[in-house]
Amino acid sequence: MHFDHMNVRGSHSQSRARVSYSKLTAPSNTMKNTSTIGPALPLAVASGILGFAASASAAQITVAGIDVPAPQTTEWKTSTTPKTFDIDGDNIYGSLASINFTIAFPGAQALGSSTLGVGFVGSGPQFNQPEYADIDKVTGGPVDENAGLALNTFTFELTGTAEDYTGKTVRVGFMQDILGAGEQPADLGKTLELTQVAGIGGGASGIVPVRGLAAGDGVPEFYFFDITGVVPGDRFTINSPNPVGAVSGYISAGSFDLIPEPSTALALVTGIGMLSMLRRRG
Repeated sequence: MHFDHMNVRGSHSQSRARVSYSKLTAPSNTMKNTSTIGPALPLAVASGILGFAASASAAQITVAGIDVPAPQTTEWKTSTTPKTFDIDGDNIYGSLASINFTIAFPGAQALGSSTLGVGFVGSGPQFNQPEYADIDKVTGGPVDENAGLALNTFTFELTGTAEDYTGKTVRVGFMQDILGAGEQPADLGKTLELTQVAGIGGGASGIVPVRGLAAGDGVPEFYFFDITGVVPGDRFTINSPNPVGAVSGYISAGSFDLIPEPSTALALVTGIGMLSMLRRRG
């Protein structure tokens, strides 16, 4: 993917991912971001682009897992570390695509692409600091890098063809609790919600409390959501609003995996079993 420079502004451009350098207000009002993946997207904009690209049916969003602990987060790209919520079989989170804000977005595709993947629509300002939690490199473990974050919101598009998503579930996960020791006591009262913001319908996961609204300890955890009934071009926003009396809401590293729906997988296994029986009888 090509990167060039731009100023971070409140817009939802369809251009390719870019890098920027600026000084912005962050959770503690003292942090500075280094580089940014894609255009900035304020929370109000991310929540207001309903109907941007129509699709044939509304996707369904459900919560798949909450407070999924380390080492599944810190070693998310290490295949020898068991992964409770990776059910595409490779024991790695983010086989379709994954993002570490300010660092990289492997698996990213241009918006509207017919290639299976994930398109970057926009996010809040992005930051990465040396005191943030160490996680596997987004491009592959076990080498570590600091987790990055986007303030409040991240919007993405699922790209590809209708055939890519037929009978499939997209599982997306986002990390929380990556701040340094000085900010962990105020990393509380947080929530997440995944909402469809483009396509027919506007389904949502419902509000998910992060750590039961408790303060963080700097050891990342994952929150997973399943999306079914996807039509290429559907867009979704993960939101983390600003709690009162706490550091700003944020979205940290994210994973995207494509898996068969349970009924499809069962039918496939049953079909293979029946075929095997018929062959033996023949």
